Amino acid sequence: MRKVFFITILNCLLLATTFVNSQTVGINTENPNQLTDLDIQNMIDSQGDTIPRGIMIPRVTEIQRNAINVSNKSLANSLIVYNIDEDCYNYYMRVEGEWRSLCGSPGKAVFTITCGSVSVNGTYIANTETNGAHYVLLTVDVTKKGIWSIMATSNPINGYSFVGQGVFTSTGQQTVKLVAQGKPVAVRTDVFSLASSSGTTACTFSVSVKPQIAIYALHCASAIVNGTYKKNTPLTSLPSPQANTISISVGVSSAGFYEIKTPVTNGIWFEASDIFLATDVGTTKTVILQGKGTPTVNADFPIIVQSNSPERNNTCSITIPILFPPMTYAIIGNNDYSWDTNYRLNSFNSSKGAFSPTGIVKIQNFTQLWNTSTQATAANWLNSGNGGKYPDIVLYFAYGSAPTAALSTALASYVNKGGVLIYGSADSSQEQVRLLLNGIFGSGMYGYGTVNAAGTQTVTATGTWGLALRSASDQNVYLINTLPNVSIVNGPFGNLSGKYWGEDNQYSVFVTQLPPGSTQICSAYNPGDNKNLHPDYSIVWYNNSKNFLYFGDSVCARWDTSLNTDWFATIFNQASGLPKSKKFGYWATSTRGDQYVYNAALELNAVAWAIQRAATAGINPH
Repeated sequence: MRKVFFITILNCLLLATTFVNSQTVGINTENPNQLTDLDIQNMIDSQGDTIPRGIMIPRVTEIQRNAINVSNKSLANSLIVYNIDEDCYNYYMRVEGEWRSLCGSPGKAVFTITCGSVSVNGTYIANTETNGAHYVLLTVDVTKKGIWSIMATSNPINGYSFVGQGVFTSTGQQTVKLVAQGKPVAVRTDVFSLASSSGTTACTFSVSVKPQIAIYALHCASAIVNGTYKKNTPLTSLPSPQANTISISVGVSSAGFYEIKTPVTNGIWFEASDIFLATDVGTTKTVILQGKGTPTVNADFPIIVQSNSPERNNTCSITIPILFPPMTYAIIGNNDYSWDTNYRLNSFNSSKGAFSPTGIVKIQNFTQLWNTSTQATAANWLNSGNGGKYPDIVLYFAYGSAPTAALSTALASYVNKGGVLIYGSADSSQEQVRLLLNGIFGSGMYGYGTVNAAGTQTVTATGTWGLALRSASDQNVYLINTLPNVSIVNGPFGNLSGKYWGEDNQYSVFVTQLPPGSTQICSAYNPGDNKNLHPDYSIVWYNNSKNFLYFGDSVCARWDTSLNTDWFATIFNQASGLPKSKKFGYWATSTRGDQYVYNAALELNAVAWAIQRAATAGINPH
């Protein structure tokens, strides 16, 4: 043993020479650097060449490093080791109270993967390169900040994998993204295993690789929206017809994988995917898209159906019918010229086909809050509410219950609070119309005038927007403007563009200039009695932002048994409550029945518009 010891000492002396000079220790040098406590230099061989050697810092695993007692932080400060797990020098930093890496990074993070959190995104098609839409999201619990990397591979490999890396700058639960790389080869379900820089894990997830994409065409006209849709009510997957689905026919041109879906729109979306077989080619198949999510709005809205077919018709726009919440209406008036008549109210009967949960306008129920023909009572209820409640909609055709100044002021106040008003003027009531418009749209000068039987207008005053009084023959008809994007014209009870509305009053009140933001539905011009009136004068118009719709006359209503009677322009089917048209009034000749009029359809389109406005921007929250 003594012999071995002396041989070892001799070898050390031969390999290195230590010199002490002015408190500086030098190894292999007589002149150590005076700025150092220790200067280690390379040895020189007999040829004068440097012998390549280095200095070895203690090598430890991360567990061994963490076992070093660093409780005295001042004593441990700047302690250095080589971390063989990280393959990097680590030093202890007193200020932060932790080991730091010298590799220009925070070192390896420590984290665990939450297996059940894995979410696969994208559609994987055989022989199709993956892209940014193909990725995996998963949750990790970080206990130490630092560099991380995670990789997911399948066994056997199918041409693609998932990779993610980065730096955790904080601890706690975090979501990471693994991006797909490569191209799936075989059509099959691949099981991926996860491996991370923080150690092994038993987590797995599956990805289904689809065959090549089918070629097919959407038949948009065949689309049917099934189920009931209500704001804040989650869609259901219950069996049809209660299920919230869209069924659509498609023409198949080639076999393969199909995917038909919509973007998330107002809280909901639809999707379907499967494979068209070779036997499906040349046939028409029905695809059922399952609805998901919860509607966030109280009005019908379009949703775009998109397919993955690379050719043919692959996009459709489909309207989702929202079931409106329960609403109330109030009526001012009490005769056949008002809304307080069975001819009109029959349409609101939930057993009919117009307004009901399964009707043309889908509403849970539409009930009357109050009805009066006493102007003072109506004004009081509009100002203060009836039992503290305000109607969502006020229906006021004023013939037989002409407005007073107090009622006109109350109606304006109701509208300015957000109430919806469908208003039909009474005979010679231009002064009350002026008060109403003043209250809703602001004060100003208003024009008055008359029109004689020849259609010549005499205006006695002009102003910001004017009013005129038609005094000519009874039973005139007026062209409904072509307004495809206005639901009052092109609505659930028909597209009335280019059709006619008729009035039965010699003293209808029309407006010579509309308030800002208003839209004309019918010009006061016609080629019969009113052929000299300017086309900009309006006898039917509306203002969407103020929830206000104006008819220049209150027209009498009847059942369709009165189709051949001259005096009634607004006709309803008694059995269904739905609107009818009839020949009526004068247009270009003096012969009665020049045109078919669509008063009832225009009125019900107006009520449908009023319900939509009340649901989305009305006086009561819905």
